[in-house]
Amino acid sequence: MRVLVLYLIVLVPANWILFRTLGHVEWAWVAAPIIAIGGMVAVVKVAQLDIGFARSQNELAVLELQPNYSRGHLTRYTALYTSLSTTYDANSENRTTLALPFPSDLSFTLRPGQSVDTVTYHGEPAVQLADFGVSSNSTSLLHSEQMIDLGGPIEYVAATLDDATSQTNSATLTNRTNLDLKRAGVLRRTSDGTFQIAWIGDLPPGRKSKLSFEALKEQEKLPAEWSFDLISAGAERGPKLSLEPLAQLVRQSKTLEPGETRLIALIDHPLAGLQVDPASSQTTRGGTLMVVNLESPALVAHPPKPDQNMHLDVASPRDEREPEMQSNPEDLPDADS
Repeated sequence: MRVLVLYLIVLVPANWILFRTLGHVEWAWVAAPIIAIGGMVAVVKVAQLDIGFARSQNELAVLELQPNYSRGHLTRYTALYTSLSTTYDANSENRTTLALPFPSDLSFTLRPGQSVDTVTYHGEPAVQLADFGVSSNSTSLLHSEQMIDLGGPIEYVAATLDDATSQTNSATLTNRTNLDLKRAGVLRRTSDGTFQIAWIGDLPPGRKSKLSFEALKEQEKLPAEWSFDLISAGAERGPKLSLEPLAQLVRQSKTLEPGETRLIALIDHPLAGLQVDPASSQTTRGGTLMVVNLESPALVAHPPKPDQNMHLDVASPRDEREPEMQSNPEDLPDADS
């Protein structure tokens, strides 16, 4: 009602007074349709979330790193919602990017009136997944993967003891990346099978943290503050986002082998590298679960074995040289030359 009253005031008295002052009252009729169009645009812009003209983008991702490497593998799951049918393009200047539609239901079947759409993937000059259509008042998912540079590695140094039979409970961890890590913790399983945890908390870029490991029984719960539920502005109006189910997959004690150490942390925002057009009218929400394999398990249970045979066991040096010694018919001179 307030918007309607304001529109009528601008359309009638304000419009008439303006052109009455200019001495051309008849121009008010020309300005009327312009004011009507401007009012329509203003109403849609101001009240688009309330009346349903909205697009939103939510993203959950997993970033995995290997020790002392500054590049990591990023897997994104992007949910695109639109109130009106929209065709999206996903663009990336990262040449390692791969993207495909992701089914929300593995047993999905077409409903009456629905048809199969075709998307287009480009690799030159930049990566683009085009023609990704989302029906009105529905959500569709994108799955993308890429290698990204973090500006530096995660450095992990375990304290050493002179007694080889002893297990140290201290280490240092340095964040050399350009990422601000939240709710970080380190899990490890010692050589004797003990499951341990070292809580860090926040770890900004360039910060070093001294770790103190404590034994954790298999049935004990992890720290209460080690939650991967995402809390962001406007979360009370939108869907609740959480990386907790993904975090549980890498925090379970049975997933660590003896000698394995793993850092698990949260990046409380989506990482750059994938641009979706048209952009969301709401703020893009999401987060990234960071998993760093600090130490790999020893290859005791499955030690590497030599090959059963080598190439030279079945092919002599002469056999390998014969293809090179044979002349190519195209290289032979022409009989008329």
